[in-house]
Amino acid sequence: MQLTSLIGKLVLSPAGEKIGYVIAALPSRDLKKVSCLLCADNDEEEFYLPVKNILSYGDALIANRSRTSIPTGISCPIGNAVYSHTGGFLGTLGELLLGDGGAPLFIVHHEGSKLTFPYSRVSLGDALIIYPEGCKKPAPAKITPPKKTKPKSQPEKSAKSKTMPEAEPVQPVPDPQSSVRIAASPTDALNRVNLLGRKLKKSVYDENGCPIAVAGERITETIVSLARRSNRLLQLTVNTLTNVI
Repeated sequence: MQLTSLIGKLVLSPAGEKIGYVIAALPSRDLKKVSCLLCADNDEEEFYLPVKNILSYGDALIANRSRTSIPTGISCPIGNAVYSHTGGFLGTLGELLLGDGGAPLFIVHHEGSKLTFPYSRVSLGDALIIYPEGCKKPAPAKITPPKKTKPKSQPEKSAKSKTMPEAEPVQPVPDPQSSVRIAASPTDALNRVNLLGRKLKKSVYDENGCPIAVAGERITETIVSLARRSNRLLQLTVNTLTNVI
């Protein structure tokens, strides 16, 4: 199954009432199937719809009204930036073929061309990393919980220390550069950037090739809404940066 085949579809109740539309599809951790769908209702309020609640597929999805605020699976990687293992920009992930009948395949789009990579060469994250053929990708780091330590017993204070007032702890002086260092992180800057009014360096298109916004255009609320519905909000943000390729 193509992961993007579900994006943009209407979600209807068995009686034909509109429940919402699909914003993104979240695959299972083994990338063999879709785990749940991120949807938005008529008031643009987001919710998650477990795939098990979908009754039928077609031009629209028929589902019961069960929804949840807790997602299952992993984040939808469509639209994420893709880099080589040496840091070279390869493009953005345009499609993910789930491995329900074989190995998952990643299709990367860049300036009109498409590159296909098997899951064995792709490392998932906020950005995707492609490793050379025959080179094993690093295993995800295991998170070990911190060891519990018993609090050290405090020694009894001497009679002399009881009579002397304790010195007040010195409050650390905040580092004025700390906020600058935090804001300098690419992920934080990407999340905090104000898109409205920014000028696009490169055009952004939806999955059908229709332009959401063209290069040189100032971003408006309408453009942000269209990019969000087409799962191109990340690409819209990246294409406002001065160093976009």
